[in-house]
Amino acid sequence: MTKDEKNAITSLLNDPSIVIRPADKASGVVVEDAESFLLKLEQEIGNCDTYQRSDGNGQQEAERSVKKVANRLYKDHFCLELRNYLIPKHATLAKLKRNPKIHKEGNPMKTIVNGIGTATENMARVAEREIVENTPSYVRDTTDF
Repeated sequence: MTKDEKNAITSLLNDPSIVIRPADKASGVVVEDAESFLLKLEQEIGNCDTYQRSDGNGQQEAERSVKKVANRLYKDHFCLELRNYLIPKHATLAKLKRNPKIHKEGNPMKTIVNGIGTATENMARVAEREIVENTPSYVRDTTDF
């Protein structure tokens, strides 16, 4: 890449007036007006039963709940390392993203909730490893299937 091409890409990536997202099914990249992107996202989460408005204390409530479960497990003779692993150190809020389905008419959105770094991430990881992956119907990947 030339210096001008690198500068152009950097300029686009740092432009707050646009949003650059991968298209659903890895079929390309979509550049969208940021205002339009946010408006569509707000409409989508407002028109379904999946999401609910929080009073702003959801983060603290999730951290308290995880701590309560981790402490109860420790009291029930689970190891201290598990307790310390489950209790979040520097939890962050989940991030809501959406990728356009450019392969479908009207380009509907696929909404993605990114829970990396949240208060419940490690609890979910343990549950998946200990419960989900140990069920007879669990399929790890296509090769496993």
